[in-house]
Parts: sequence; structure tokens; C-alpha cells
Amino acid sequence: MMKKTILLLLPALMVALTNLSGTALASEKNFIPMSSPTIKDLTAVWGTAANDVYAVGYGGIILHYDGTNWSGMTSGTTATLTAIWGTSSTNVFAVGYDYAIAGGLGTYTGKILRYNGNSWSTMATFPNIEFTGVGGVGSYVYACGQDHTIGRGVIYLKEGWDWTRKYASDTAHSYHDIWGYQPEGSEHKFTYFAGDSEIVEYRPELINPAKVLISGTHPFLGIWGSISPTGWDIVAVGGNPDYDNTYGDIRLYDFTTKNYIRTNYEVFLFDVWGVSNSDLYAVGGVMDRGRIIHYDGTGWKDTLTSTNYFFGVWGSSSADFFVVGRYGTILRLNIGPNKPSIISPANGATNVSLTPVLQSSAFTDPNSEDTHATSQWQITSTPGSYSSPVYDSGTDTANKISLTVPGGTLAANIVYYWRVRYQDNNGAWSDWSNSKLFTTLIPAPTITSIDPVSAAPGDTISVVITGDNFGGASELSFPGMLIENFTVDNPTQITVAINIPPDAVDGPRDVSVTTPGGIATLTNGFFIEKVLGPPIEVPIPTLTSLNPVSAAPGDTMSISIAGSNFNGATEVDFGQGINVDSFNIDTPSQITTNISVTLNATVGTRDISVTTPGGTATLTASFTIEELLISPPEPEPEPEPESKGIPGFPIESSIISLIVVVAILLMMRKRT
Repeated sequence: MMKKTILLLLPALMVALTNLSGTALASEKNFIPMSSPTIKDLTAVWGTAANDVYAVGYGGIILHYDGTNWSGMTSGTTATLTAIWGTSSTNVFAVGYDYAIAGGLGTYTGKILRYNGNSWSTMATFPNIEFTGVGGVGSYVYACGQDHTIGRGVIYLKEGWDWTRKYASDTAHSYHDIWGYQPEGSEHKFTYFAGDSEIVEYRPELINPAKVLISGTHPFLGIWGSISPTGWDIVAVGGNPDYDNTYGDIRLYDFTTKNYIRTNYEVFLFDVWGVSNSDLYAVGGVMDRGRIIHYDGTGWKDTLTSTNYFFGVWGSSSADFFVVGRYGTILRLNIGPNKPSIISPANGATNVSLTPVLQSSAFTDPNSEDTHATSQWQITSTPGSYSSPVYDSGTDTANKISLTVPGGTLAANIVYYWRVRYQDNNGAWSDWSNSKLFTTLIPAPTITSIDPVSAAPGDTISVVITGDNFGGASELSFPGMLIENFTVDNPTQITVAINIPPDAVDGPRDVSVTTPGGIATLTNGFFIEKVLGPPIEVPIPTLTSLNPVSAAPGDTMSISIAGSNFNGATEVDFGQGINVDSFNIDTPSQITTNISVTLNATVGTRDISVTTPGGTATLTASFTIEELLISPPEPEPEPEPESKGIPGFPIESSIISLIVVVAILLMMRKRT
């Protein structure tokens, strides 16, 4: 049974899904989709660094990530590639198999490929072998899988340029994954093979594997180790592939105690990788779910669920893990930015402005290529609680490490607490900064304007005072007037109702506002003026007639407009297509205007209007644009009929010649 094609035993996993649809279960750490150049299933991933990563899959697909983009590599094969591993970027190995059906029987041909830093080539092929794992330690490179002739797991070792079978299991049907290590100060190199129902330990100097570390009833498909003075040393994952009872099987093995901790999980697990024994990921899927789970040293927790299945995982550091799976899916771990710190105001600062500038530390992120996308700023007046902040910026893309608190947000002489957090370009948030406090000052008020600025004796009016820092205003002064009441609408505006005695003396008054921050005075800010009588009303204009009342496109003419109350006219309008070139107010009852009609003016009537300080008068449909009539051209005169005479002579010469001939004939007749 091969590692990746266990999928064939799970019909529900063959549901055609085209897009990753994941839900991150922790905001500060999540996996994000990467752009993939293929839709073929990817079965395994491995690399030498975060900018040198390889992935393999069905149809001979091999991809490479250079730290910026994934691109396809020429593999020279269409085989299903199931695993990849190397000792350096110039010594990378991929294994897999070709599968063909002939005569109703399926046959496997195992393939081993090598990349030398420039190109891929096929190193070896083996009949009836299905390779599903490659790995090793130091210069020792192994491939493992199943020999379909005997139905047992096999292990091959690279010796020079040849691959030699080193072991065929008498119990396991197949081996699926490899992990190796060399203890510090030891010449021995240990390699561990995860197989069907067992994990075995192998050393090059041994003929057969030394011992079975773990045995069970279900296949182990992935293995990884972290040799530690305390705690577990090897983790293996797999599960029960039966359709009706699918679950994951996780074993944490301890070399010291020779015991293991077993955890059943609700999904079948295909692969596992970590950077320490308290930071590793396992991937898999079952039915209609794909899953990534994380081990933090205390237990396994869901990291992401998806409608695509995941087959391979590899990481270069705690901040850089890659996951591959169905339909070319490639994910990369995204960890939120580092926790920011507060720079100013300093913790405990006093006499802080009501519009202070909040500053925080520069953006840093465990994922070095991530950028600072947004920040969120919060201010509260309740110690230890931000459930009802006085200010919350939300996702702020403009004020990332510096924010000027908007006016009107803070009140004077109040203790405030604030914090900030950062979000990267992949949507992950940092932790909140530590909360810091400051106390606002009591600013002096200022008055900039008063509206209205005057009134008459006996008036009762509402006055709006505009300025700043009016919070806590306790007293207003309008000398010689009665202040009935006032309201501080906001820190920049006060509305006051005042009553002016009938015997108030004419003249200016100083207006003042008193707050906890001091007294603001606007000198001569208000005037009491004598009543000079009612204002003069400007009469509304009227229109009665026009002369002339029509024109044609292209015409330029003078129009006389009759009516009344034209004094101070500011505008004359003849409607669309007619330009008013100038106008003159001849008398209060007549205006002369010069107009020009555009050549493309639409035929029809126009409303004519005159605007004065008293309003606008309109004479509806009072002027007409008439159709431009063009007289047809006069016909050319017909040519006179040509006179015929003696050929070759003009008509006059012909007549004279005829008279001479007749005269000669008459003379000849008389002689006879």
C-alpha cells in the first residue's frame, strides 16, 4: 500500500474540488495560499532553505520556489512522484513510480530521479517497485516503498551511482517515509522507516533493521524526529484508511523509556514535519475535509481546515512551513508581526495635549518578506478594559506607526490608556502592545468667532460662539446683557441664549468664556446697535414682451426686453443654443441685449429669464428659433440655338453673300 495512493481507498476524497477554502483557527498564525503553476496533485515538499523549496506530484510534476515564485522544472518523466529529499541544492532526489495496465493487470515501475543543481535525470528504474519515500542522514540516501512481486516493504540504499536493495520486510506491506539523524559525537547514523503497522530503525553497518520501535495495526505514512534530552524523540502519523472508520493515528516515541504516547485524530494523516519537539505540523484529510494540525509541546490543535486535502509538509524554521496537496494547492505558514512597543507618550506622561501624537515601534515580522499593511489603535479611560474604548481606529492603512488623535476625542485632565497592534499583508495580526497611560492637560480656551455679531436693544437671540477647548465651560460674559442659558455643544462650539435690555447702550462688548483651563476673551466681539427701521425690500422683476421674438440659426441680433423692476439685473438668459453676448439696462422697464444664435441651435421655443437682486422673472416660450430657409439656386439659361450659314463662314457673311448672288442673277436676266 503506497503512501499517497491510499486516497484510492477513500472514494469520498475523489470529490472534484477546485479551490482552497480554509478557515484559520488562530488569527496570529495561519496558512495562506500561494500561487501555484499547476493543478495536478502535489504529494510532497522539501527544501534546503525558505528560498530553495521543491515540490513533486502526479504526472512527473516538479516545482521549485526561489523565495519569490513557484515555477515548473523539467523532470523528464510522467511518473507519479511521491517523495523528495536531498543533502544540498545540488544533490536532490525524487522517487515515484509508473503504473501501466496490460492484459487486465497493473504493473509498477519504480523510478529514482536526481537533480544536480542544473537539471533532473533518471538514476534508476526497478520493475514491480512502487517507491513512496526518500531520505537519509549525511551521505547515506535511502529510498523505500513496496515490492509488488512479493507484496512487502523494501529499503534501497544509494551506493555510489547504484541503488542496492538492503532489506525486504517479512511483515510490513510497504514503507512510506524516512527520517534519519546522527547523534552528536557519534559515528553511527540512524535511519527510521515508517511503514505499514511498524516503524523500524536501520544503520548502514547492519544487514537487517535493528528493531521495531513501534508496531500497530494501521499504516504509518509520515515520520519526523527531534532528539531531545527530555520528552519524545520521534513522531509518526498515519491512520485507519477504512472508509467507514477513518481516523488519524499519532505516536510520540521516547528512546529513553522505550514507550510511546498514542493520539487518535479525526482525520487521516499523511505527513509530519517540525523544527523542535514543541513545534511541528501534521497534515491530512478525510471525507470532505482537509486538515493541518499543530503540536506545541502540550497537545495537538487544529490550525486550518479546508475542502482540499494536504499530503506533504516541510519547514525551514518556526516561521516558515510549506504545505502541498490536491489540485496543486500550496500553502505557506504566515505568523503575525512581532508585538509592537509604545514609544510616546511615555508611560505615565502628564500635561499631554488633547490631540497627542501616539508613536509606536517599527514593524518587524518573523516572515521576512511580509510588509506592514494596517494598524489598529485603541484608547480607553477604563483601566484594563478596551470593551468600550473612547477611540478605536479600526484597520488603519494610513497611520501605521504614528497617529494624531482626532480633536474632540479626549477630554481635559483625564487619565487615558492606549495600545496598538499591527497586521501584515497576509492578514495576520500581532499581539497587542502593552497598555500605557497618560494624563491630558487642561488647555486654555480660545474664541475665534461669534454669530450673529450684533443685535438691537430689546432683542432675545441665540448666539453661537466658535473656538476651542470649551470643555467644562462654567461661565460666559456678555456685558450689559442677560444670559438666559448656554450649552457646550462640543469642545469647539457653545450656543448661548441672550436677552438685551431695551435701554442697553449702543456699542461694542467684550465676550468671554471661562473653563477649568482659564478665560478666553474676544475684544469687541459683539455689538449693540440702534434699530434703524425695517430693511428695504427689493421688488421682484417681471417680463412682458420681447422684440423681435424669433431668429434663425447663425443669426446675430439685438433684442429689446420689456418689463419692470430691472434695476441691478445680473443675468439675462435665452436658453440653449443662444449666446447672450451683452446686455444693457436702458431703464427699469427695458433691457437691450445682443444675442448670437449658434448654427446647430435646435429649432423651437425658448424661455427667457432676467435675474435681479429681487429674484428671477421668466417669460415662458417667448422666443423662437425658426428653421433656416435656404432658397434653391436659379436655373442656368438655356443656350441659344446655333445659327446655320454657309459652312465655313459666319452667318452674317453668308447673308451678304446671298444678296450679292441674287443681284448678279437679276443683272444677267436683264441682259438676256
